[in-house]
Amino acid sequence: MWSVTSIKYSILWAWLLGALFCASAQGAAHIEVVLVANEQRPIHRELIQAVHDTLEQRGVVQVKISVRPVSYFKAQGMRARAHWPDLIVTSGTAITERVSRHKVPVPVLSVLPRLSFDEIQRRVSNGTALNEGDFSALYVDQPLARQFDLIRQALPRAHRVGVVLGPSSKQYERELRAIAEHRKLDLRVGHVTTEDKLIAGLDRVLMQSDVMLGIVDPLVFSRTSAQSVLLTAYRRRVPLIGISSAYVNAGALAAVYSTPAQIGRQLAEMIEQFSLNPAAKLPPPQYPKYFSVAVNYQAAEVLGLDIDDEDNLERRLSSRQEEKP
Repeated sequence: MWSVTSIKYSILWAWLLGALFCASAQGAAHIEVVLVANEQRPIHRELIQAVHDTLEQRGVVQVKISVRPVSYFKAQGMRARAHWPDLIVTSGTAITERVSRHKVPVPVLSVLPRLSFDEIQRRVSNGTALNEGDFSALYVDQPLARQFDLIRQALPRAHRVGVVLGPSSKQYERELRAIAEHRKLDLRVGHVTTEDKLIAGLDRVLMQSDVMLGIVDPLVFSRTSAQSVLLTAYRRRVPLIGISSAYVNAGALAAVYSTPAQIGRQLAEMIEQFSLNPAAKLPPPQYPKYFSVAVNYQAAEVLGLDIDDEDNLERRLSSRQEEKP
């Protein structure tokens, strides 16, 4: 039987806990995030949905996300805007290009390829509007180390890895060589400067390679060159490790890639982390930590290759710690 005193203490504790909970909720309910994306594109819609779903699943109530079109960054609107969110998230290269030309008084987190971010960041560092430390990225492409690991896992007998670099991607040659050397792979590098020299340059590298690794570059791997690159690799009977699942569907042997839903999940986690301390700097750019593996088994059969199951390859890649040479 409870005494009057114990009942009073119970009521007092209940009141204090309720007050603390309300104060905590109110103090964490004012983080506003604007996600600028093209909702007409299915991949953007999938990413946005994944962000909302992940935040809901994780019970994140302190973040309010609104989606805005590209016109959010029109110059006239930028100058007239009286209210800014706590964080702006841009999805895609074109949108990020636009925001980088304006004075934005809040941090900007971009979702785009590493190559695009590096080019934009060079402008930012050279005195454009965004401040270093307030501009970061979640890359949509895979770390080079993970791509080399896929080669080791899928094609253990392949030792000579060919890559063709264009004017944009040649900056990564030293990094590529270091990663290949760390994995005891022999890297064969070709350089092309114009589209008309692409196939000849690719052919020279293929003749010296057991496998070809695709690297994101607007000259080497583009919509116009994709079919020619794949046909040239097939003619030389050299498997191609693609840069996306679309390349695998088109004929590449395999690829490690991240879906928009996987990118959206990680983006939501980054937004949640930011919401815990919005006064802090953004974290350094990061690669996707959630990924999938695709294999074109028809291409493997044509090339006379026995490739492991996609799920097994993905598990083995996931179990590896990222190694930095």
